Amino acid sequence: GMTESCSQCTLNPLDNIKIGSVGKPYHTDVAIIDRDDFTDAPGVHGEIAIRGDHVITTYLDPHPDSFKDGWFLTGDLGYFDEEGYLWLEGRSKDVINHGGEKVSPSVVEDVLGNLDFIKQVAVVGLPDDLYGEVVAAAVIDDTKDSENQAKHRQRIIDYAATHLAKYRRPTEIFFLNEFPLNATRKILRPKLAEILQEKRSVK
Repeated sequence: GMTESCSQCTLNPLDNIKIGSVGKPYHTDVAIIDRDDFTDAPGVHGEIAIRGDHVITTYLDPHPDSFKDGWFLTGDLGYFDEEGYLWLEGRSKDVINHGGEKVSPSVVEDVLGNLDFIKQVAVVGLPDDLYGEVVAAAVIDDTKDSENQAKHRQRIIDYAATHLAKYRRPTEIFFLNEFPLNATRKILRPKLAEILQEKRSVK
């Protein structure tokens, strides 16, 4: 669901729930933007658009980039599977451009979050002269000991090497005590990137 849709957009059928998916469209037209087309074909990855009588068609402050051909552009990335279930892959504005390859932070976070010592993980892009951006992981772990954190860093590298495509693997790993959060407890990614960039400069 979204504020802009005043209700749910998708729903996981109670008799056939897919863990991890947000379900199937529910009284809402849902599509993936594929270049200039809107499609619900399986396996097409892109920005999610929604449409319906309950979906807004304008903001009080004009945001023309949020609307196209009667559709509201959510800013969320995702795809449909073969059974019509929608899967989210993060926010378009958070995507990291690593040498032309697009990296969704949420994909990397979901993988690294499986490591038992990681309490929280957030992935952002940091500037790089060669690749444009590199994938950087900020981690809150279960220890404040630098020796253990060195071991944890190596475990992250090893785990990523076997569970993530090369372009998605974090090449810089930082340990923090907390993440910058907004009033609703969501991570402020631009601020986090600033913090990590400062840490880079004092290495």
